[in-house]
Amino acid sequence: MIKRLVLLACSYRPEGRCVAGIELVDNVCNGWIRPVCSSGQGQVHDTDRICDNGKTAVKLSIVEIDLGENQNHPMQQENVLFNHGVKWKYISPYRRSHEYLAPFLETPASLWENGTHSTEGLNDKVPVNVVKQARQSLYFIRPTKLFVHIATEGEAFGNPRRKVRARFFYNSVEYMFSLTDAGIRDEFKDHANGEYEILNAYMTVSLAGEHLQHYWKIAAAIIRVEQ
Repeated sequence: MIKRLVLLACSYRPEGRCVAGIELVDNVCNGWIRPVCSSGQGQVHDTDRICDNGKTAVKLSIVEIDLGENQNHPMQQENVLFNHGVKWKYISPYRRSHEYLAPFLETPASLWENGTHSTEGLNDKVPVNVVKQARQSLYFIRPTKLFVHIATEGEAFGNPRRKVRARFFYNSVEYMFSLTDAGIRDEFKDHANGEYEILNAYMTVSLAGEHLQHYWKIAAAIIRVEQ
């Protein structure tokens, strides 16, 4: 079935991207869809995002995708398999203004269960045993404060590496998630360690796959508003 999506995330993952968007039906929002591949880890390969007109689908592209059955993921209720035999149809870019982004805004009380932290993160994971059934694993939110946080992590364990995170506040709670927005990561790839405030922005946050008995929260997209 062909569905039209506004892509609100096109985030980095090994060997491809995690793509997610809101379905539009007669220009009305109709819920999240995360198109996934039937092979590998479900990632959308770069070649999959090359559309019928040669353009590559990215964050804030409007595209039409031939979708099949729900993947029946144990946690992510939005996952739907897409048909590899049909090129995605590129419609247009989507506007970055409040007028166009605000209809997607969601206001959950919290970003899933809080209180569990990784070594360098804050409220950034959920124990697997807490999740009893598939649930909403994507939100489009408006943080009150947002920073791109760049640091060298792992030095104490003899494995130093550069890590880019999003530190932000939502409903008076501080969060720090791994930042996987491919465009933002490219923008900040040459920046020194430190914090860089992002003003006037929306975010797509995601509860990602299982690792070490936890589901991990990620900042999948940062979308700056343009007037």
